[in-house]
Amino acid sequence: MRSGVKHCIIIGAMKAGTTNLYTSLAKHPNICRARLKEPEFFSPYQSWRPYDSYESLWEVDPNIHLVTLEASTGYTKANSRETPRRMYEYGIRPYLIYILRNPFDRIESHFNFSARSLSIEFDSDIVDEELISPSDYMTHIDRYLEYFPRDRLLILDFAQLNHAKVEVMDSVFDFLGWAEPWPPPYTPRC
Repeated sequence: MRSGVKHCIIIGAMKAGTTNLYTSLAKHPNICRARLKEPEFFSPYQSWRPYDSYESLWEVDPNIHLVTLEASTGYTKANSRETPRRMYEYGIRPYLIYILRNPFDRIESHFNFSARSLSIEFDSDIVDEELISPSDYMTHIDRYLEYFPRDRLLILDFAQLNHAKVEVMDSVFDFLGWAEPWPPPYTPRC
């Protein structure tokens, strides 16, 4: 991968707008989206690896791309304790985006999605650890800050993403280190 290409990872939270943000960012011609939106490369939830290396998740054109992008919400789920260490030991120093949502609304959305779309039955309804853990935002943030500096973590708000998208996208581009107009007048090249 080209020297200077930044890795940007949307680490969650599940049911907090990660797909919305990923889809919006992937429209930028200098951002190369992953072959899989959620490769879960560093996650304990990924039992198979369709690619040999993290870098092989993208087809980077060194003359165009400045950023690679993925959105793996498993990086902030119940069993994701070792994910930041795995990233660090692999050798990447990503720009991390974490979208937070009102915990009760996020849990309810997660519960409804899992029950309806995945036919999952939880042990004790809405208080199941798999539902609650992704909303334990500070615990996940602290784990990432053990390995990565604070200036590599952007925290966004779900409500702002839905109601002030232009401002949110401006903050993401600023975080990545360049000023871009929003909405983008372009289509993806990757």
